[in-house]
Parts: sequence; structure tokens; C-alpha cells
Amino acid sequence: MDKIGLSRAVVSDVSIGSAISVSRVSFEYKLSYGSGFFLDRIILAGLTIHAFFDENHRLRLQGIEFPAGSARGSAAMLNPGLAALLPEKLVLQNADIVIHSDGFDTLVIPVNGTFTIKKETSQLGAKIFIYPFGEKI
Repeated sequence: MDKIGLSRAVVSDVSIGSAISVSRVSFEYKLSYGSGFFLDRIILAGLTIHAFFDENHRLRLQGIEFPAGSARGSAAMLNPGLAALLPEKLVLQNADIVIHSDGFDTLVIPVNGTFTIKKETSQLGAKIFIYPFGEKI
């Protein structure tokens, strides 16, 4: 823990195995006597995710398969118990998705985005900007 205060805590140099690393994680919260602790926002700055294509050309990340196969156009829903623990906003700043593939160059895709969580309905919204080959999508 690098910093802890009344409204924010910061952790630096976090990694999960060799596939995921984050330069800085900021937790923004509110403390009150009546309602206790409320997590407003988590900011992931410098997130790097290393993924690869398997022999079936599926994107993999340490045993997780993408895409998960949700129906197109359906609302993204979270488990209500999980939604209650998460902040209302999750922000990605200067994130990189690094895709490794045998026989091809490594592809680095810069990403910025904001995810919003509606706790009362367990819905997840996203505003994501990706920059493959330097072009904003």
C-alpha cells in the first residue's frame, strides 16, 4: 500500500502471474458514520494484459476463453452479490492488451475506458476506446 487516506488508497506495481500487471491502482471511497464505507471508483492505470491465440484460434488468458458466448445485443449482467461489492465506476487509463501469436508479430492494443455498474439492476455499461495501429475506434 503506497498511500491510504480518508478518501483514497493507492497501490503500485500489482501483478497477477505473468499475464496481468497494473502500474497503479487507486481506490476512491467515502467514509461516513451512518452508512460506513462506500467504494466510488477504482482506477487501473497502466494495466497490461498478455493474451495469446490457442491452436483453435481462440483468445486465451491463463485458462479463460474469450468471447464467453453471450447473446448479441443483450445487456451485460453481473451476479447481484458481485455487483454489490464493486464500485459504481471502474476506469482504465493507459491500458495495453498484448496479443501473442506463434509465427506472427506481437500486437499491442492501447485501451482507455470507463465501466459503470448499476447496482440496483446488476447491469454493466461500458465506454471503451481502443487504438489498434494508432487509430481510435
